[in-house]
Amino acid sequence: MKLMPRMIWILVHPSRVYTMVREEKPRRAWGYYLLVVLIGCIPLLVAGIVVYNYFLAGFMENSRIPAVGAVGIAALGLALYLVTIPGLLVDSLLATLVLRILGARVRFNDSIRVLAYAYTPLILTIWALPLALGTTLWSAILAIRGYRQMYGVPWWKVLIMMVFWMLVLIIFGWVLRLFFPQP
Repeated sequence: MKLMPRMIWILVHPSRVYTMVREEKPRRAWGYYLLVVLIGCIPLLVAGIVVYNYFLAGFMENSRIPAVGAVGIAALGLALYLVTIPGLLVDSLLATLVLRILGARVRFNDSIRVLAYAYTPLILTIWALPLALGTTLWSAILAIRGYRQMYGVPWWKVLIMMVFWMLVLIIFGWVLRLFFPQP
């Protein structure tokens, strides 16, 4: 199955996609993931340019903050796109470590395959925050289904891994606030 139809199938019938990608090379999952991120960044950039032009441009003229304009927002979009690459690596590494500690027989490449597809709803809706909050839960459910279907990992082990990941993010944010306090 080509990459674009996979995007639709993971949203409506994930079991079919997970059955198909179980033995694929991780390179194929990376290609899919980068395509989804690229598609997800386009509406995010458009929304950023619209917000800037209609809401922030007037404010920026009357302040000492330099205006960034569309070029700055496009550079931010490119940076966001490039940050997603190590993001999937870190997520997959942490997921693999926690699941292995819990006794699951999951390899790093397995986590890349599961998470690259599970993040699809979140990435495609990241530009609309209320929608993205709901699709975060959907992505979590897809990750649970993917690990269970592809590698036989019980749902509770994946849930523990997700809670651990959230705690790591909270602690990381707390440490950042200690080193970079807001005025």
